[in-house]
Amino acid sequence: MIKKYGTGLLAIIIAVGAFAFTNPVNKKLGTKLFRYSAPGGSYSQPNVQDNGNWVLITGSANCPSNVNQRACEMDVDDSQLNPDNSLKSSFSISAQQYGSTGVFYVNGISSGTIHNKTF
Repeated sequence: MIKKYGTGLLAIIIAVGAFAFTNPVNKKLGTKLFRYSAPGGSYSQPNVQDNGNWVLITGSANCPSNVNQRACEMDVDDSQLNPDNSLKSSFSISAQQYGSTGVFYVNGISSGTIHNKTF
């Protein structure tokens, strides 16, 4: 009986063992686009860093990625969103002033891509 089923059984054991030790396929994170909605036209540091001032946009990005003058948009990884697509409270936005203008741009986020714009 072992001669009859031994080879097949051995093949199954090897296949199961090999499958058990393979790395799972990593899913690529999706992103959502958020645009800064300046309250009262303010680009102050507290306003730029306030998650509530960033609005989900369904269109495409309108701001470049290589300009650091004024906050505009950011692509945020889905892992940083609540089920209602709002930014998690743990999502962090850091802002830096452009020269001595009093206008701030985004210079760091928890996870994603920043798009600032010119004046």
